[in-house]
Amino acid sequence: MQQFLETIQDPALRIALAVLLGGIIGLERELHGKSAGLRTNILICAGSCALMIVSVHFATSGSFPNADPARIAAQVVSGIGFIGAGAILQSRGSVIGLTTAATIWVVAGVGLCVGAGLFAPAILITLFMLFVLVILGRIETIVFRSRMHANVIRVIATSPEVLSPIHQALDEIGLVPDTIRTSRTERGVEVQFGVTCGVATLRRLELSLARATAVSEVSINPEEFDR
Repeated sequence: MQQFLETIQDPALRIALAVLLGGIIGLERELHGKSAGLRTNILICAGSCALMIVSVHFATSGSFPNADPARIAAQVVSGIGFIGAGAILQSRGSVIGLTTAATIWVVAGVGLCVGAGLFAPAILITLFMLFVLVILGRIETIVFRSRMHANVIRVIATSPEVLSPIHQALDEIGLVPDTIRTSRTERGVEVQFGVTCGVATLRRLELSLARATAVSEVSINPEEFDR
């Protein structure tokens, strides 16, 4: 282990480790269809690592005697905050994307740790993130499964090809639709289907459907539903 730590002091190897750790988290996010997936997490982790390496170099090279190694790191934390804010969505009083925002913030911290030579904490944090995202995520699903209930979704679209983005949105979230019906109305093509899920998942589906090009309106639990 000591030999490994001595070998990885090279900046290029540090960046390679940051790419690996960011890629591990990014792969988990990508498999779950999150907006900040494999490439995003790799770039955040590697970029944070590179900036930290530059900061440490300024402070230890002697060329900049008044350099503060914490200054660039502080700016990285602030900058990641803006990216995280872009990952948070709000709709009808429901906030979605907090986990994604928190993930990329911690991934930036992993990159800073690697860049500063704190390899053991970086690896430990990565393992902890996997535990939270994978294991606790499954526990959360089991515990709150009782809160799931049947919902009816009504989608108004301008094109009959809307079924493709609907199925894509359902597949990304992992929902199986029930009783899909399509009809033509004065406002366009109307698609109705049922899903059983919790409130947070329902809001994610609503936002995903609303972003589809052909969709003009999305409503949940309409008063009338032709079975």
